[in-house]
Amino acid sequence: MLYNISGVRIHFYSSSITDMSLEESETVSSCELVATGQPLLTLTKKEESLEITLDAGKHTELSDDGCEVLSCCYGYPIITISKQEDVPSICVSLTPLVEVSEDAMEARLNLFPPPAKQDIPNAEMLLMVLKQQGVVCGIDRHALGAVLAKLKEDGQPQLNSLIARGKAPNDGKDASIRFEVEIGPLPGKILADGTIDFRERLMFVGVDKDQLLACKIPATQGHPGTNLAGEELQATDGNDITAKVSEETHYSEEDRTIRATAPGVLSVVGDNTIRVSSKQKINGDINFHTGNVRSNNCVEISGSVLPGFMVSAKGNVSIGGTIQSSSINSHGNIVIKGGIIGSKSKVSVQGDADIHHIEKGRLAAGGNIVIRTGGYYSFLQAGGNIHCPENVKIIGGDVVAGGSLSCGQIGSPTGEPMNIAVGVDPHRYRRYQDLQQEYHEVLQETQGWYHRHGRVQKVPGLIRELEAKMRAIEQEISTLNLVPDTPEDSLGDRMFCHTQESLTVHSCITAGNVVRIGNEIMVVEHDLGSCTFKMDKNSGEITIAPIKQR
Repeated sequence: MLYNISGVRIHFYSSSITDMSLEESETVSSCELVATGQPLLTLTKKEESLEITLDAGKHTELSDDGCEVLSCCYGYPIITISKQEDVPSICVSLTPLVEVSEDAMEARLNLFPPPAKQDIPNAEMLLMVLKQQGVVCGIDRHALGAVLAKLKEDGQPQLNSLIARGKAPNDGKDASIRFEVEIGPLPGKILADGTIDFRERLMFVGVDKDQLLACKIPATQGHPGTNLAGEELQATDGNDITAKVSEETHYSEEDRTIRATAPGVLSVVGDNTIRVSSKQKINGDINFHTGNVRSNNCVEISGSVLPGFMVSAKGNVSIGGTIQSSSINSHGNIVIKGGIIGSKSKVSVQGDADIHHIEKGRLAAGGNIVIRTGGYYSFLQAGGNIHCPENVKIIGGDVVAGGSLSCGQIGSPTGEPMNIAVGVDPHRYRRYQDLQQEYHEVLQETQGWYHRHGRVQKVPGLIRELEAKMRAIEQEISTLNLVPDTPEDSLGDRMFCHTQESLTVHSCITAGNVVRIGNEIMVVEHDLGSCTFKMDKNSGEITIAPIKQR
């Protein structure tokens, strides 16, 4: 049976219809399945006392003359009737029979009980509709049959039932080093539950000659996937790494093992550099009695390094006291039980740095930095992450990290604004700052000349050279991408400008501080409580989100 509403013809069976004289809008549901392109509503000859407008909702379309609404897919119509300025408006939309996700990886089925004397769609008909919507792979015929059986048994709508799923690509795993000796925790490592491991690392692990230290796990190939349309989805192969070893270790290409060639202590730098060396132990301070220390081995110092002295080692360095206006260099990792104090203090380490605190000093690490009690008016640079317990303050100075930064407080209401950069390559960032400084100096020189001489026809060759230099600097800055592990000249290419690194503040960050994530900058306008700064993948802008309490 087809229904009529004063001037409108409805071309499908429905359970009920709303009288147009009602003031309140009302939704009328239908349990008849309509086909693609089927007319749903048609305006008939209008009564003189009544005007009607038709409107197309989701999955329907209005004819060119506005007198008919057509379905755009198989589905179940829903009519909504309302009045706008006393003119009745009838809108019809569809609940689609089959909904395919935007990425064409999932298809879901919506089924309603049919009106009396109509049959439930059979599996062949549903497969035909799936094919019309481009679903030719990944169909679960068992799930399809189960949905139909449940509809027959219960007589209730079966909505959002998953009946087809594509095969996602399986990316290969990167090569890695698996250690066969206990190397202890790695401070600053992010654990599976999102917390950070602040246990102390094992600095001097003794090993014997010919002892197996580690094995290289090779990268694996990726396996492509397939979407519902049968299109192949490319997978990425895992990245290889080079196992770097010292003279006291040997890497075998045949079985991918790393063994010690002499007894000593183990130093692990980053993910793939392994050294074995002797340990030099110094009781007390580095002072006039000991002199400067230059060692090809690991160095353990029970005391402090006094002002003006230097320690350089090719292995790990452990210092029981403080660094006082002195210089430390390590090709391994460094642990400083005390602080780094004084504007003349400079610590450089190729691996990780684990320190108690730093005040007016400089610390540059190729890996991660862990600060256990505070950082004040210092320069911090890490190739990896900078992590602090949640009660630690970092006030004043500059912070640069290739990875993420997490701490308790950033900045102070009475301190100078800070520059905090995360997700940036430290070396490129330094180049970027040098270019900015050079450009400023050249600009001042050229502007000064024009200020003294005015705009003249004959400009000296030196000024022309400076202006050409400015253009060259502008060009380099406009392409310099600061995001690590991207092509250096890829700024502007959205494929290479996103970074997942973040700044997490557990207590507060004060107004005026400048936050950089990758190539994007944000000035903090107001004091903020606990929050996380991240880069939005779609817009590329820096966003701020409150920290969810665990």
